[in-house]
Amino acid sequence: MKSKFTVATIFLVISFLTSCQKEPNVSIQIDCGEQNSEETFLTVKGKQVGQCPLDIKVVAGEINIQAQRDYKDTSYRHIEKNVTLAENTTKKISLDMSKLQRPEKAWFLRVKDISTAEEYIENNPNGSHLNSVNQKLSEYMEAKIWTQSKGDLESLEHYVKAYPNGQYTKLANTKLAEIKIDNQRIAKEKQRKKQNKIANEKTGTVTVKKLMWMRCSLGQTWNKDKKTCDGKAKGYTHNQAISKAKNFSYSGYNNWRVPTIEELESIVYCSIGKPKIDSNGRLDGCPKGYNKPTIDQEKFPNTSSDSYFWSASPYAYITNDFQIVSFNYGSSSTDGRSANRYVRLVRPIQ
Repeated sequence: MKSKFTVATIFLVISFLTSCQKEPNVSIQIDCGEQNSEETFLTVKGKQVGQCPLDIKVVAGEINIQAQRDYKDTSYRHIEKNVTLAENTTKKISLDMSKLQRPEKAWFLRVKDISTAEEYIENNPNGSHLNSVNQKLSEYMEAKIWTQSKGDLESLEHYVKAYPNGQYTKLANTKLAEIKIDNQRIAKEKQRKKQNKIANEKTGTVTVKKLMWMRCSLGQTWNKDKKTCDGKAKGYTHNQAISKAKNFSYSGYNNWRVPTIEELESIVYCSIGKPKIDSNGRLDGCPKGYNKPTIDQEKFPNTSSDSYFWSASPYAYITNDFQIVSFNYGSSSTDGRSANRYVRLVRPIQ
């Protein structure tokens, strides 16, 4: 015979079960200290009940309380605490959430400099991002060495040696080239000043590479007091220049002559670098940015910037043309013998 449950019977069962459930009879005040925030969530007896801080009523007995705060970089703070509560009491519960938990991803997302890269490696010695972080660490260390570089020859050479294919190597090599050019210029200037001591300031001559030169162009006069050439240089045709040099007497010597093209080119001075050379082996101008005139003004003062000087060397391809040097550009060219050009005489030192 089957039993039948009436509606009245079911109602009685529900009423009985309901009467057995206890009403909340304990007040608890949950506090998370510095982590009190709308982002800190509380769970009591496995049920999320709100954010910390929170006042709530629960049933007396042993309860489990958990608090969790999550961050965008996947790090988090978590605390779990079991508490036994007596009936009809008020209990303040403090949760210590000071410890920050970081999974490997969080450590990796923090990597932005040497210290954070080293922290990742220390805390994740077998991490899945280890190769990537080691590469970043190398780049950070390279950037630090570059930043701390004084920009001098020694530190730049140290960087290039340590990082031959580094991210700043091209720039370092450019700066090295600039420094070396500048050092060459300084050394050249020192050598020039040293050679200038040879200059005879009384007679207006100067010795350069076993040749004695007149410091002034023909037409100018040496001023020994001011150590300069007074007046303007005079222009001569080539025949006049050769004739003028014959038996020309100056500073106690009468074996002066018009210089060869090689001799005349030897006193071209570029304030930056060296003169370019053309396909015929002749000077083709100073590098961009040079000072004019292209001659040492301490040895040969008051030389005109726009000046062309005769050499004694004929031009093999055109009859009656002779080679000349421009101290405006620091280059060699040719001109017809009837042109008027300046003259600077030279004599060999025996």
